[in-house]
Amino acid sequence: MKNLSGFPVIPVVFGMIIGTALSIAFDLLYTHLFQEGSAQFYWFAGLILLGGPLAGGVLTTIMAKEFKLMALLMVCNAVFITVVALAFLSYVILPVFSYDSVQIPASCINDPLSSGSHIPHDVNYTLPGTGTGTLLLGDNTSAVVVMTDYNRFPFDSTIYLINKSDNRVLRSMKFDNDILGAAIYDGKLYLFNDKLLYVIRTDNGEFAKTIIKLDNYKGLFEAEDGMHMQTTLEISVLSADGSVLSHRRMHMSCIAYGCFLP
Repeated sequence: MKNLSGFPVIPVVFGMIIGTALSIAFDLLYTHLFQEGSAQFYWFAGLILLGGPLAGGVLTTIMAKEFKLMALLMVCNAVFITVVALAFLSYVILPVFSYDSVQIPASCINDPLSSGSHIPHDVNYTLPGTGTGTLLLGDNTSAVVVMTDYNRFPFDSTIYLINKSDNRVLRSMKFDNDILGAAIYDGKLYLFNDKLLYVIRTDNGEFAKTIIKLDNYKGLFEAEDGMHMQTTLEISVLSADGSVLSHRRMHMSCIAYGCFLP
């Protein structure tokens, strides 16, 4: 085995520090200057995951007098692993602790069969030929309406995605409960049945094809003061069409046990 007495420890440490700092700088530039835009994602992903490690490795080889290849590989691998660990922390771990929730009124939980009366009349939405339901949320072009059977518990519910211009139903989905949360962003409906996510295009009602979905939504959960439902969401999505949603925070409109939680 070759004697490692001349191994360039200081250049390696310096290269690791510089490479990691560059990757973090690229990430801050993408986050704050470009607002984590989809169009810039792949460029900055390359700079963060490859540019920083390579820059640190090249700097190390320039400074090192011996073991240049070993030093290069060590720095590149160390910076890359550090960056991946930081990305995991940012996308998976930290969002778990960042959310808002509301407490579900005890009247809805304790007497669920009368909870239909807890839906305010100002969110009624009449769908011709179907009936009157609850307008969960909507935007300029779309409405999300919930029809619920409050005669037996758990409450069966059906979600309708409506084109507002002609009241046409683009998509309907039936669930065996009314634990629902939804948000609309950039032409897509993000619909949760408790913790299960569906991503639906609001222009045609088709399911959006996604490759990776990361979110911090946990739906209903027990807190010290009773049952709560999460009302904000942080989500990151890589879609099959190449578009990217990164660290997007959304406000959810929710229904649970017959209570409307806007």
